[in-house]
Amino acid sequence: MRIRILVAALAVVAQVATTGAAASPEPIPADKGAWLIVAAGTRLPGDQAALEAAMEQPSPIHYKILVTDDAAGEDRTAYLDRVAQTWAQPAENTLLLVIFTAANNDIRFFMGHGFRQQGVTVDEMLGLVRTLYLPVASKGDAAGALAGLIRAVNTRMGARAEAKPPQVMPQSPQATMRTLLTHLQHGDIEALTALVAQTGDAAQQAELTLRLLAWGGAPRVIGYRLAEQVDVIAAREGGKPVKLTLGKEGLTVRQMDRSDELEQELQSYRIPFAWMTLSPGTKGASNITHDREVEEAAYDGHFTSGLDIAQAHMGPGIALPPSLDHQPIYLFTATDKLGAPVATGVSSPETGFWVRHRPRADHRVAISWGSDIQAAVTDTIVAGRPARIIRFSAPKGPLDTELWLDEGPVVYELRAPGADASTKLMKLAESMQ
Repeated sequence: MRIRILVAALAVVAQVATTGAAASPEPIPADKGAWLIVAAGTRLPGDQAALEAAMEQPSPIHYKILVTDDAAGEDRTAYLDRVAQTWAQPAENTLLLVIFTAANNDIRFFMGHGFRQQGVTVDEMLGLVRTLYLPVASKGDAAGALAGLIRAVNTRMGARAEAKPPQVMPQSPQATMRTLLTHLQHGDIEALTALVAQTGDAAQQAELTLRLLAWGGAPRVIGYRLAEQVDVIAAREGGKPVKLTLGKEGLTVRQMDRSDELEQELQSYRIPFAWMTLSPGTKGASNITHDREVEEAAYDGHFTSGLDIAQAHMGPGIALPPSLDHQPIYLFTATDKLGAPVATGVSSPETGFWVRHRPRADHRVAISWGSDIQAAVTDTIVAGRPARIIRFSAPKGPLDTELWLDEGPVVYELRAPGADASTKLMKLAESMQ
C-alpha cells in the first residue's frame, strides 16, 4: 500500500491513496526519464541554480518531479494518483513530487516504501515539507524551496540508513542548545529543522520547529541553567517568554503566559550579566574604565603565540577563535590572598579578545565611563550565548564597541574600535568553536 502525502498551504493531511479522477482529466505528461519534467506552458519559478546544485549531490534517493500549472479542475490528489499510475512510480527509494505553480506552488508527493523501511515516518516528511518547502515556495521561490527539501531528505535518509541504533544528541546538551539558539538568531530554517530532528520524537518535530519559527524577532536570554539538562528562558521584542528545555528526552518548547510563573521559575536560574555593573556619566572622568576581580591578590601570566597552548591553558569546553593563532596571547591565572587559584584567562591585544573562567561563576566586572561619553547597551544572543553589546561614542564620533558573552563560569569579552565594529566582533564570536 502506498502512502499519499497531501500538503496544502493551510492544511497537511496524510491518508491512504484513493482512486478517482475528474470527468475530463488533463493528460499526464510523458515520463521522459529525466528527474524534472515541466509541463508545456509551465515554468518552475525561483532559484534554478540552487535546485540543480542540490540534485547534483550524491543521494540515496531517486527524485521524480513534475511541474504543472494546475490540475484543470481535477482534485490535485487524484491528479497525483494518476501521475503515479502513469509513470509506474514511486519505486522503492523514489520520492515523487508534483508542483502546482498556479496554486501558489502547492505540492503533493508519494514516497516509496524504502522510506518506511529506513524508519522515516509520515510525520517526519510532513514536518520537512511544512517547515522547509511551504514557507519559501509560497513566496515564489519554488525551486529554492525544493532544493532545501531535497537536501534535508537526503540527510535524513542517509542518516537513518547508517544509524543502528539511531543516534540522539550527538553533542552535549550545552553545545546543542548553543547551536539551537544560533539558528534561531539567524532564522536558519533548514539548519533549525535538521537540529530539531535530532533532539526529539519524530512525531513532535514539525510542531516544535513551527513553534520556534513563529517566535519572531531577535531573541534575548532572560535566565538559564547549565547541567545535564539545559533550561533556557528567552524572550523576543514584544513577545511572551519561551522556555526551552533540552535533556535526555529531547527538546521541549513552552510559552510562559504568567508573570508570576516566570518570576518563580527564575529564582533557580542564572541571570545573564548580573555580575556586570554599568556606571554612566562618572564625574571627573573622561575615559572608559574596566575593573575586574578586585578581590584577587595576584595575577601570574606570560605571553605565547600558539592557539593550542592557549587551549591547553584554558582546558576543554572553552571556545577560542582561530584568528588568535600566531598572535601574541597572554595567559594568566588569578589567585586569592591564600594563593588558591580562582580564575584562568586568555587575552589577545591584537584581536581584542579576552576570556576568563571562574569555576564558581562568581564574576565581577564594573564598567564606568566619563560624563562626555555615551553608551548604547543591547542584550541579545550571539554564537548561541547570552550576549551584551555596548557601543561607546563621544561628541567627536564612535569609540570602542564591546561584545560580552555569558556562559556560566565563562565570560568572553571582544572589543574593537570603529563604527563597523559590531559586525566584526560578531564574526569573531561566530568563529569560536
